[in-house]
Amino acid sequence: MNTGEKTDLAGILKGIMSIEVGSGRIMGIRRDSMDFYLLQNLGPLGDSLGDRFASHRHVILPSDIRYGKICLNAEAREFFPGVRDQFILDTNFGPFLLHRQHDSYLNAPRKSEANRVLLKRLGGEGVRPFSVWYENNPKIRVGNTVVFYKVDSDTFILNK
Repeated sequence: MNTGEKTDLAGILKGIMSIEVGSGRIMGIRRDSMDFYLLQNLGPLGDSLGDRFASHRHVILPSDIRYGKICLNAEAREFFPGVRDQFILDTNFGPFLLHRQHDSYLNAPRKSEANRVLLKRLGGEGVRPFSVWYENNPKIRVGNTVVFYKVDSDTFILNK
């Protein structure tokens, strides 16, 4: 029912983006089919996620940045899905479609091999190399620690 009043969408979005939850502010809004998700910038500790989801700490290696991948140790291989199983990694620079390659690192699958169901969840992002994340996070250096959170079997969150 239209009452003739105009909705202040810009004001609503500005209000949403200023919300602080737990240890951080809302950093983005993403649409998945008919649902909307608020992506939270969790700050250095990721307090609110750590209470609800399994996590894995990863120390950035020289080869991670050089090759735009995430190298896996034995603990990480247990945390992430199996070889070639694709999943979405939500980051501060949007979602990435990734998979485990040769049991030793995470990277983007070939476009021709991308899971179509997961691609729909990415929206307009499509398949992007993970090197894009490193390029857009220039403060990430060798030796920094990032934390991955497992939301479900095909959704993970990266907190830097």
